[in-house]
Amino acid sequence: LFPYTTLFRSLASEGWELKGSTRLGIKGDSLALDVYFEKKSPALKQEGRQIGLDIGYRKLIMTSEGQLIGSGFKELACKIQRKKQGSLGFQKALTERDEFVNKAVKSLPFSTTKTFVIENLKGLKNGRRFRKEFQAKFQRWTYPGLVKRIKLASERFGVQVEEVNPAFTSQTCSRCGTKDKNSRKGEVFACISCGYESDADVNAGVNISKRFRLPEHLDPVKFVPDGK
Repeated sequence: LFPYTTLFRSLASEGWELKGSTRLGIKGDSLALDVYFEKKSPALKQEGRQIGLDIGYRKLIMTSEGQLIGSGFKELACKIQRKKQGSLGFQKALTERDEFVNKAVKSLPFSTTKTFVIENLKGLKNGRRFRKEFQAKFQRWTYPGLVKRIKLASERFGVQVEEVNPAFTSQTCSRCGTKDKNSRKGEVFACISCGYESDADVNAGVNISKRFRLPEHLDPVKFVPDGK
């Protein structure tokens, strides 16, 4: 008989149903049996906050409200880089990375959020956004994997995830809208136009959030008669 564990009871209490299919495979020196659960997706929330998420390397997730989630990821990525690819230590470090990402995603404020807004960073590792010497470290970043985890967890809570154009979010002032690369000084954003200062990633998170507006957030268009 298949063991009816505490985890299974917990999933059942949340409405998950065990599917009939399983998959048997080999992981390392052990056999692993994968089982699958499914349940209907909840309806998307109609109330809650809209939060921009600035996803990065040094700070895994910084919200537009100033919440830092996943501090220390850079050190973990460097740890993976020092391991010999394919070694047991390398595999353990990758597992540690995945657990770190899962823990970070679980810390997002799903219960009070209606929409998460993130940057669409497809093609991030093609060498155009970062210097060549950082490419090996970014291979351990797993941006697509992190986004996938955010989307899956959000779906579970009825939170929608929207992607926006990432251009100049780190160089634009979230208060006055001035775009200038000189306003970004490392971890600090100091607008050269209006003087606004903020954590650079928080400023970017606010800009990311502002780039998506639900219909109810848009200003109504005034009717202007022809010829006026």
